Amino acid sequence: MVSANQKAVLGSMLIDEKCVALVLSRVAADDFLDTNCRILFLAIRRLYNGNKAVDPVTVLAEVAGEHGEGLYDLVKTCMEETPTAANIEQYIPLLREEARVARAQALAMRLMDTKTSTQVRDIVSQLDTLMVDKPGVKFTSMEDGLGRFLDRQKEKVEYLPWGLYDLNSRLKLRQGKFGILGGYPSDGKTALALMMAWEQAKTLRVGFFSLETDDDTIMDRLVARVGLISMGKIKNQALEQEDYDTVAALSSGFISNKLEIVDAVGMTANDIISYSCYRKYDVIYIDYVQLVRPTSGRNRTEEISGISMALHNGARANRMTVIALSQLTRPERTGGKIRAPRMRDLRESGQLEQDADAILLLYKENQDDPNSRRVLNLEKNKEGELGTMYLYFDGATQRFSRHMNQEPPPARKEPENRQMQFEELPGADPDCPF
Repeated sequence: MVSANQKAVLGSMLIDEKCVALVLSRVAADDFLDTNCRILFLAIRRLYNGNKAVDPVTVLAEVAGEHGEGLYDLVKTCMEETPTAANIEQYIPLLREEARVARAQALAMRLMDTKTSTQVRDIVSQLDTLMVDKPGVKFTSMEDGLGRFLDRQKEKVEYLPWGLYDLNSRLKLRQGKFGILGGYPSDGKTALALMMAWEQAKTLRVGFFSLETDDDTIMDRLVARVGLISMGKIKNQALEQEDYDTVAALSSGFISNKLEIVDAVGMTANDIISYSCYRKYDVIYIDYVQLVRPTSGRNRTEEISGISMALHNGARANRMTVIALSQLTRPERTGGKIRAPRMRDLRESGQLEQDADAILLLYKENQDDPNSRRVLNLEKNKEGELGTMYLYFDGATQRFSRHMNQEPPPARKEPENRQMQFEELPGADPDCPF
């Protein structure tokens, strides 16, 4: 008899294709104790790896002629008895625990028939391994690690381009990394993220998950930036003939660009990672992390911590680069001036600061001046140097560029504190009678 856990996991994969990537990353074929369930799982995996649709029709077609109507009835039962795919996070550990217990019981039966202490030690060793087994866990010996190191040195490494020369030379991110782009509201972090995403999508598959801005507005910004067309013209629908000619000339570049805009309202971190695996993105942007729907946590800090860890783990497990935009806490004024933000200002969670491989902070040099040059501070960089870059932002065309002045602002001169000399003390003048 097929267990409820096996039916729930398979049913979730058949009901909601977004669950497939998540299940494949955590479940092995051997976790399905029933032979027919294992056959269905392997069929789903073949379809997914072949970039084909996964649904009841395609899965049954994949196994047609080989296993008869038994699988049709199983598919029907799995879908009918699975109440929702939303609980897939709970179904997976139940399935794996069931498989682990069954393997342990099988080893215990073998233990009953052993004749020598050597056989006993072998089975006990297998039981120990079973108790700590996790799918995808691997180890690297020093010999293997050194060999791979030497091989990597012979290969040409392609790091992510950022569209800014100074940042390209400092921030070397590869697959499987988690980055944060923090900023105050209206300082341009979405525009900067779109610029980076556009540059990377010339050669890589990039998903831009928007939780705040609709896709039409994002397209307006992209057209303004790429075509150097004023956002005022676009918003007022006042394009002139030369603007239409510019858009027509750029159309092939837009069509060939591999950037996709995803409406992510209501999505959890695991939803985002699963969908990214399904679309086979190399890089994803999340605008912004505080709007991702939490799945657990007793307070807001715990919720954001859970989201941060899910994105960090998802990036590593699926070898994709994840860049999450983050709001900063309200700036503090000191002596009438606003203090430059630091990593600790990432809103609602120190976990973001801990999980990130790189952290960029974008802000106006003078918060009271909307035309102030922008400061892009590479505050954390696990695999490279830190540094500060100064940018010019053209709001009309949503473009960032290197500011001609890369000098930091002059340090504020503090009043001089010096010790008073003896001759300056009252009564120290010999000509003074007092």
